[in-house]
Amino acid sequence: MTKINDITNADTVNKTAAGTEFARVHDYLHGRRPLDASLASVAASMLSMRLAVRDALILAAIRPDAVDADTMYAFAFTPHEPHTATLMSRLLTDAFDTGDGYEPQVIERFDELVKAASNEQDAPDAQCLAVRAYLAWWQRDRDTAMRYAVEALDISEDCTLAAIVLAAFSRGILPRGQER
Repeated sequence: MTKINDITNADTVNKTAAGTEFARVHDYLHGRRPLDASLASVAASMLSMRLAVRDALILAAIRPDAVDADTMYAFAFTPHEPHTATLMSRLLTDAFDTGDGYEPQVIERFDELVKAASNEQDAPDAQCLAVRAYLAWWQRDRDTAMRYAVEALDISEDCTLAAIVLAAFSRGILPRGQER
């Protein structure tokens, strides 16, 4: 069976394997399966693949009402197709502006998954920290977000998600219309 970390680009994607792994993550985020070592390993592999996969996972946590396994797959492997890009933009904008779809327990589950993934041998340390910083920012936890973002940038100066979190806080930008 092909594992998600065997998938290297959109041309060679084994859709069944990728779909299965996204379904496992989706089920975990919605409380239908426990966090275990296998899922942590899958998450580490996903976070190591490409930024679009990372972003698909983040969107699934931020908009659990609208992002299922098939949508995660589209966000991960066809992010530049017009329909996909438009949907991704709309979901992020709506969540940011209004809090649509926001479920704190799903974000907390995703944070636990990323934390577990970060303990895997091949985990992308900077990306794991950056994702955790972004999730903390989403929950308006300034201290945690800043700590993780700085740690991520210490590991990799070009970790743009961590830099975005720092820039957002420095400008007083917070999700769901909340101002500092």
